[in-house]
Amino acid sequence: MHVRRIIIFIILAAMQVYLPISIISVVSGKVSINFVVHYIDVGQGDCTFIEFDDNTCMLIDCGEKSQSINNKIVSYIKNTGKTQIDYFVLTHPNTDHVGNAIGIANALSIKQVYIPDIAKPENFYTYSNILEVFSQKDIKVEKFSVGKVVKNEPFVAFLSPKPSGEEGSSFDELNLSDFPTEKQINNLSPITYVEYKGARFLFTGDADQSQEQIVVNSYNIGLYDILYGKGRVKLKNIDFLKVGHHGGNDSSGQNFLDLIKAKNVVISVGGGNIYNHPDTLVLNRIFQANQNVNFYRTDMEGNIKVVVNNRGKYEVFTEL
Repeated sequence: MHVRRIIIFIILAAMQVYLPISIISVVSGKVSINFVVHYIDVGQGDCTFIEFDDNTCMLIDCGEKSQSINNKIVSYIKNTGKTQIDYFVLTHPNTDHVGNAIGIANALSIKQVYIPDIAKPENFYTYSNILEVFSQKDIKVEKFSVGKVVKNEPFVAFLSPKPSGEEGSSFDELNLSDFPTEKQINNLSPITYVEYKGARFLFTGDADQSQEQIVVNSYNIGLYDILYGKGRVKLKNIDFLKVGHHGGNDSSGQNFLDLIKAKNVVISVGGGNIYNHPDTLVLNRIFQANQNVNFYRTDMEGNIKVVVNNRGKYEVFTEL
């Protein structure tokens, strides 16, 4: 089947809409909307924007608070033709992940937000302010945990954390602590699974190796088959892994990496950061799990875009 990629904006006169080049293909004369994952370069932080084939979209985190980063994210999203975020995931309260949420809410319409189960959000100043703005704007907010399905097609589901009240819940660990540690805050992050036409993606926030191991154990005992349907979640030979905690050594454990054997990994990280991310031990573990892996880093390649066609075949485009 002949596929010709369009390299200009297409005007669909009948629909009276403009569709950007990143998601347009012509297949046997028919226009087909593809699936696109954008790893946006926000320096030492996280921000991923996903365009689904039904014209909805998802934003996972939004970088450290900064007017320039906020403007970049908003402009980037608007340049794809979107003015509404259908699903907005705030993985945990650290400002390098949620810092621009208010600015984005003021610039774009937000339909649904997913957040961790934090009993006292007022303990996190920036995060608490974000939730107050969401409330003022009547934005629907829902708490994530394993078992929650965001979309059925493309398939989007949270593989962790365990819900409050269940043994090993990272929510309970934080909520029962008078002085939450950075580890406890990071482990609020969900590990999110996204699949489109067989192309599979994992997004990990700042979850550490203990949360990764919970996912490994859950997969091995068949929990995801029970929760989502047999074979719905396939973790072996994942196509793209967004590496946890910017490549910090507390994430990306060998057991997890050996299970998923990621074909491609993306590290969202700032150049010359004070944490020395990504850690060379992490890079070595990733390589040990799959010696044919492709590495992508926002500090070296800028924005990274993965375009998936309606047969599950993908191409990677980098800014630099």
